[in-house]
Amino acid sequence: LVGDLSATVARIEAEVSRGRIAERIRDGFEVALVGRPNVGKSTLLNALAGRDAALTSAVAGTTRDVLEVRADLRGLALTLLDTAGLRESGDPVERLGVARARERAGAADLRVFLVDDPEDTDGLGVAVMPGDLVVVSKADVRGPMEVLAVSGITGQGMDELLGAVGTALEGRAAGAGSLSHERQRRAAVSAGAAAAAALAEL
Repeated sequence: LVGDLSATVARIEAEVSRGRIAERIRDGFEVALVGRPNVGKSTLLNALAGRDAALTSAVAGTTRDVLEVRADLRGLALTLLDTAGLRESGDPVERLGVARARERAGAADLRVFLVDDPEDTDGLGVAVMPGDLVVVSKADVRGPMEVLAVSGITGQGMDELLGAVGTALEGRAAGAGSLSHERQRRAAVSAGAAAAAALAEL
């Protein structure tokens, strides 16, 4: 009995974990564009959205809050997040924007780090997690590169970027379980807690 109950608890916990992925498939994965100020995040967001969703400017620090744009990629719903440029600032409003950017980027399902140098991801305050993408920006003004480089202005590298994002998210979607609604997830969590309590009593 103890062995059966222990296996049941493990199965419920695994299904709850997979259920979070199923919920993301239904509601949309969050993909955060992360990088330093003026690296081209808003221009890239506009290119991905196919419209002028974000204000762009040569002035660093234009984006102060997290801008969300809904999109569809290979049948997967996405929410693209354009975040404030990550740097230290004396401007209290910009500091709030940077703090919010780090928080949302850290919680996103996938981060696309837009950089001038592929080795330059330190000091951003957002860790590069397994599966994240590091992409060189402004490919239209650079020479040939051996890493993925994109231009939101000319479209160079966009197909490759979309392919990489799609592949990463499809891999995560493949692990989805059957709990696609919050009500189902709460019921499974409650059942798991009850089974664990029974196991503890035994």
